Amino acid sequence: MISSIEGFRALWWTVLLRGLFGIAFGLIALTWPGITLLALVAVFGIYALADGLTALINAAWSRQDHPHRGLIALEGVVSLIAGVLTFRWPGITAISLVLVIAAWALVSGMFKLARAFTFYSVGGNRWLLGLSGTLYVALAILLVGSPLKGALTMVGVIGVFALLAGVMLFALSFTLRRTVIVTEEQTLRAA
Repeated sequence: MISSIEGFRALWWTVLLRGLFGIAFGLIALTWPGITLLALVAVFGIYALADGLTALINAAWSRQDHPHRGLIALEGVVSLIAGVLTFRWPGITAISLVLVIAAWALVSGMFKLARAFTFYSVGGNRWLLGLSGTLYVALAILLVGSPLKGALTMVGVIGVFALLAGVMLFALSFTLRRTVIVTEEQTLRAA
C-alpha cells in the first residue's frame, strides 16, 4: 500500500500542472481583454480539459484507499464535461458560458472545500485547499449574481480567478513537495 508521503512524492507534479494551467489561462485572459467570445470559449475549454485530465491522473495514480480519490476523480470528470460542452457548442452566448463556468466553479469549489475539511493535516496544506475552494465558490456566486455583465468584465473576473487559483495550487504543490523532502530527511536521520 502506498503511504501518503509516497503519494505526495508521486503526484505533487499534477497539482503543480493544475496551478500552471490556471496561471497561464489567467494571464491570457488578462493580457488580451479584447479577446472574442469564441476565443474565450476555446481557451476556457482547453483549460477545463487540462484541469480535468490532470485531476483524473491524480485520482488514478493515488493509492486505492485515499479518502479523497473519488472526489478528485469526480472533480476531474466535471471539468472534462465542462470542457467538452464548451467545444460541443462553441457558439453559445456569453450568458450560457458564464453559467457553464459558474456551475463548474461551484462544483469544483465544493469538492475542494470538502477535501480541505477532511484533508490530512500534513505540512499545513489544508488552508491552501480551503482557500482555493472558497475562491471557486466565490467566482460561481459572482458569475450567477450578474450574468448580464459584459464579456470583457467576465474575461477580467475569470482571468483574476484563474490566476489566483493557479498561484494557490502552484504553492500547494511545493508544500506537498517540501513535505516529502522533510519526511525523507527525517526518515534518513532516524535510520
